[in-house]
Amino acid sequence: MKFLILILFPFCTPCVFGQIVDGYYKGMERMCWTDENGKTEYYDPPRKWYHLNSLYIQNDSVFLSRVPVTIHKKDTIHSASDGAFYYYFGKLAQTDSGTIARFYKRRCDYCKMKKTTDTSVYKIEKTKDGVLMNGVIYGLKEKDKKISDSSWFFEE
Repeated sequence: MKFLILILFPFCTPCVFGQIVDGYYKGMERMCWTDENGKTEYYDPPRKWYHLNSLYIQNDSVFLSRVPVTIHKKDTIHSASDGAFYYYFGKLAQTDSGTIARFYKRRCDYCKMKKTTDTSVYKIEKTKDGVLMNGVIYGLKEKDKKISDSSWFFEE
């Protein structure tokens, strides 16, 4: 019996230790895009606009909201309409290269341009203090926070 446990242990450890922790994460994403010449363009320069992202993970379900903010000195200023408010839901999936999050846009408030696709797929990796997804570092703010506690997602 001990021999069987030793054989199975190496195959089980990535499943146990590589999992992303359920909870509520926050991250800041600079609002920018790449033009047809490959140059990075920023929203409303010289101000620095960001999306303050809230990421909820529960089992294999993921929910993401992106709220526009600007930073002035040490103050975070929330916008009523600049930059749009995005809301996504999706699923986590395991692939050969790691964990991915597949998002579907639920809605977008104050969007100027319609996106050509409503689906986004990002690799998501566990870090020391949270997760890394699409170049954004998300810090774990509240472990085991339930998605049902987040009424913003379910509103129409």
